[in-house]
Amino acid sequence: MERVIYEQRVSEIIRQGYLTKSPPLEKGSAFKKWQRRWVIFRSDDGTLNLQYYKTEAECGAGVVPLGTIMLDNCLAIQRDMKHSHYKNIFAINTPEREFFFSADSKHEMEEWVHALTSTMGFMTGNTRSLPRVSSLPSHVGTANAPLRRQNSHTASPPPPPP
Repeated sequence: MERVIYEQRVSEIIRQGYLTKSPPLEKGSAFKKWQRRWVIFRSDDGTLNLQYYKTEAECGAGVVPLGTIMLDNCLAIQRDMKHSHYKNIFAINTPEREFFFSADSKHEMEEWVHALTSTMGFMTGNTRSLPRVSSLPSHVGTANAPLRRQNSHTASPPPPPP
């Protein structure tokens, strides 16, 4: 009798829903439109990623995602970003690119940020110890310090009292 062992892929959806995604911040991208996308935050065999589709139906139909953001090397997450047209914006900073998403409400933005940061082990940082996002266009600004992964390289002690 022959034994056959199948490798099982463990995939868990952590959060999903519609978000409006910015185009890449490249030369001329100011003229590109932000697009509403169905976004899934998942863990595939322990690898965290965000996949985005044109619609929820495409995801259910097995269509290949429009894009996948690998989150294992995520540097920071910022919330409450300011924009001239969109509200409830959060950013995901990776070594390759910064991704901006706009949620339909402040509450929904906070839920996305909480799901991402709690799953990835991020902590709230102090603005003096964290780098400022450099590639934000002039019409996008930050309201809060970025959230960074907690480890010996990014954690810093609180500032001394004045």
